[in-house]
Amino acid sequence: MNQLSCEIDTPVGRNGIKAIFKGNEDGPTIAFRADFDALPVHEQNDVPYRSKNDGCMHACGHDGHTLGVAEIVNEHRHLLKGNVVFIFQYGEEIIPGGSQEMIDDGCLKNVDKIYGTHLWSGYPSGTIYSRPGAMMASPDEV
Repeated sequence: MNQLSCEIDTPVGRNGIKAIFKGNEDGPTIAFRADFDALPVHEQNDVPYRSKNDGCMHACGHDGHTLGVAEIVNEHRHLLKGNVVFIFQYGEEIIPGGSQEMIDDGCLKNVDKIYGTHLWSGYPSGTIYSRPGAMMASPDEV
């Protein structure tokens, strides 16, 4: 990834990160939410981004798309009309997680819309699926 040129705010809440790409013109502020917590899973992949901690793997799909979008936003920041914010939430897998602490610390201040999308390996690369309303949201623990 190329070096990103953005403002970084950390910690947000206890351990969160907020990165802001400021546009050249006034416009809406759009946020993308990702998480960076890890699950107690032994990673079996042999890839460069493999976890350095045995028995601890980030097996979620939020971060892959968010880091890719950040790189694209950075490369095209001269075209931005408004701002793009990337919010990296900690503790997603543990209720209540870090979201409320981050919100209380102002991570959504001046944000007009927020997206929390997810990679889904069952679909072809380069394809976007959506529908009106909430999708893949779950505020519970089993």
